[in-house]
Amino acid sequence: MRIPVYFYRMAEHSETERRHGERRQPEDRRVGVDRRRHLDRQIAQRLPDEFAQAGGGAIDRITGLINRHWAHRSGSDRADLAEALLPILGELLEPGTPVTDEHRHCCEQVVTDWVRPVPCA
Repeated sequence: MRIPVYFYRMAEHSETERRHGERRQPEDRRVGVDRRRHLDRQIAQRLPDEFAQAGGGAIDRITGLINRHWAHRSGSDRADLAEALLPILGELLEPGTPVTDEHRHCCEQVVTDWVRPVPCA
């Protein structure tokens, strides 16, 4: 029995795809940094919903979410992100405030700017 092996950098019509009758989706072809950025953006869009469902104070909620999703980053980096997200997500502490697409978009923009590496001089 042969076990199929899939690679991320497969050609558009690779032999493996023809043999198994499967087509890779464009998002499956992402590699390295590009794939990580895509994942970070998806997480960022979910942050307002997760924040609204979490319990505790605003700082506890934000730091808990950031530690869960970006534990691999340094503590000062995570603190910077928490500081940037606090004005956006703090609005959701008001009773009856719904999570809107604007909250999701703002969180995505903040996280995208945060994960983008600073160019060397």
